[in-house]
This record gives sequence, C-alpha cells and structure tokens, in this order.
Amino acid sequence: MKKLHVHFNENRDKKSGKFSDHLNYLPPFITKSGADLSDQSVTTKFQRELRNTLKERKMLTGTENKGKFIKLNPEPPSLGVLIKVHKTNKPIRPTVSFKNAPSYKLEKMFTSILKSYIPHTNVYNVQNSVQIMRDLLDIPFVPGLKLASLDISVMYNIPTEHVINIISNLCEVHNLNKTLTKEILTITRLIVT
Repeated sequence: MKKLHVHFNENRDKKSGKFSDHLNYLPPFITKSGADLSDQSVTTKFQRELRNTLKERKMLTGTENKGKFIKLNPEPPSLGVLIKVHKTNKPIRPTVSFKNAPSYKLEKMFTSILKSYIPHTNVYNVQNSVQIMRDLLDIPFVPGLKLASLDISVMYNIPTEHVINIISNLCEVHNLNKTLTKEILTITRLIVT
C-alpha cells in the first residue's frame, strides 16, 4: 500500500491573524498515521499518470470525453479536523476533502460505471438517514424490541488488494469481457492507490 500524502490549508482567523487552534492537533495525527505532508509535485505526478492511463482506456471513457474526467488545476486532498469536544482529551476526527484532487471527476464517473456493469443489490445498504428512518418505521413494534447501534472504527480503511480482488471477482461473476475487466481494474488500481 502506498504511503499517504497529506496537504492541509492553514486557515488564519480573520480578526486575530492567528492560525486556528485545530492545527495543533494535526502534527501528532500525521506522525501517528504514518502520513507525510506533501507539496504540489505529488499531485502533478499523479495528474500525469491519470492522463496517461485515460489515453489507453477506450471502452470506459470513450475517446472524445477524456477531458471531462480530468480536473484542471488540481490540488492535493486537504486534511481538516473536527475536534470531538465531548470526549476526554478532545481527540480529532480527520476529514479529507477530495473535491480538488486530480481523480475526483474520474472517481465520480467510475462509480456510475461500476454500478452499470456490476449491479449491487445488497438490501442492507443504507442511502441516507431518511431511508433508515423509513425502514425503522416499517418494523412492527413489539414490547421488548431492541435496536443496536454499532460504532465502526475503520469503515474506509479497506486494504487495496482486497478492493482489487473483490472487483475482479465481481467482473467474473457478471461475465464481463477481458478487455473491459482489464480497464475496470486498471482504473480501480489508479484510484485506490
């Protein structure tokens, strides 16, 4: 797995001109997570790799539409923090904004492509809080009924090799041809690493 490179914007308070207090929480988090602070060169290098990969992929993106999957003037993903003020020692919840990242547009497009080629019909998926409320209202109330809520600590830290294997297996199950499967896996590798 590649090392995480992090870029964060140092926001100053408009009145005092001082940096926000939440930035004091970042250096220990970055050290503990094994991430490095990055500069624009990592983003530029990834942007080049992204363009070259898209030049070679014709089935998924078409030949005339490649530009709409490339972010102009990309920036590294920005790291921010939310301080959990209700907990002892005020730990942080890191937030990462990928809105300006080079692969943001491609990732959005790729999500819809995967859904069209590999439909996912898991009935246990929840779209949003409104859906879960509707689903809960459909459950008949019985005295003694209990609802459990679980706190997932590593929901998005799925090892890259597992993602690749899962998508490869799904392509096989859905009988996708080898060329299409290869393109899907190539773009998946690019996005998740």
